[in-house]
Amino acid sequence: MIVELLQELIRIPSENNGVTGYEYAVQKYYYDFLRNNGIDAEMIFPDEIPGFAESPGRLKEHLMYMRPAVIASLTGNRPGKTLLLLAHADTVPVGEIARWETPPFSGMVKDGRIYGRGSGDDKFGMAVMAGLIIELKKRNCDFPGKLIIASVPDEESGGGNGTAAVFAHGITADEAVFLDGGSNQTVWNAGMGGGFCTISGGDTEEIKHAVYQVKEEIIRKIENHPCFGERFYQTIGKRDRSMSVTDGAVTFFYDTLPGDDEEALKAALEAQLPGCSFKWMSRFLKPAYVPENAPIIRDLGEAFRKVTGREMAILGGIQSDQGLVMMLADIPCIDFGCSRRGLPGGPHQPDEFIEIKVLEEVYEALLEMIVNRK
Repeated sequence: MIVELLQELIRIPSENNGVTGYEYAVQKYYYDFLRNNGIDAEMIFPDEIPGFAESPGRLKEHLMYMRPAVIASLTGNRPGKTLLLLAHADTVPVGEIARWETPPFSGMVKDGRIYGRGSGDDKFGMAVMAGLIIELKKRNCDFPGKLIIASVPDEESGGGNGTAAVFAHGITADEAVFLDGGSNQTVWNAGMGGGFCTISGGDTEEIKHAVYQVKEEIIRKIENHPCFGERFYQTIGKRDRSMSVTDGAVTFFYDTLPGDDEEALKAALEAQLPGCSFKWMSRFLKPAYVPENAPIIRDLGEAFRKVTGREMAILGGIQSDQGLVMMLADIPCIDFGCSRRGLPGGPHQPDEFIEIKVLEEVYEALLEMIVNRK
């Protein structure tokens, strides 16, 4: 079922352009799919939720009109913890269509792969969540605790407004997994934060040099950070030194790591460029950290080992809503998935795809964990 559902989700475009997004059609399909399979889902609209506008997770630059989240829950027949699974319904834009050899909204299956924009980032997560909650209901809810699933809008471009809306709506849990991770052999116990900054009003070359120095310092910090290190770059595949220049203004993404003082970093950069104007993102994404011996990592690791016969790697990953989950709800949150970060056909790249075998392993590991959670 999850393969066919993922194909259908890919066929419904839901691109996020960094100001607004077009998730309504895919979220409505997802909502109807859950309801038609006996799941009592609800569709919520962020702008209609009391408290959303004042949420510390709200990113003001992103508009949220007609960009709903879909939430559903199921209670097991044994006592236990509440687990929240999240995935995001928006994707990055397709970009230059000439760079694609496979149609970006086809959901094509070929050679054991599912192709299309959002296949690995993050519609596989939506399909996995739906499959799990439907199967658990068919099993007469024979699992401990409670399962909540949330398909959120506006994760890309530093958004996070869908996640903020879910918690403004009153969702609570003991643990969370964001199904937006790097590969099925990796759980991200830590995540980077950060946000965009535009600097103007000074010598462009001087600004570029200062930003380059900031980028180089971030790279050194990542290489020496216990949650990241060189293995982070072996997974992601590149060291980010990117910036853009428009009419003399320099825009870049300022990465932050667990333990960083966001305001101190901003102040230090501003001090290097007196007389320049700084436009910072109104809310940065927040770094995340969950200890490697946390119960959620232990339980998922045991389930993964049982399903695959392999050990699950634990390391830090790139930005997602993971840190917002922890900031807004104080819930330990890890990232897990099958999105092939740093590899050809990975997220945000032309000819994006995931492997069906890996998708099934992610599904089976999560199902094993939910059914046998301690």
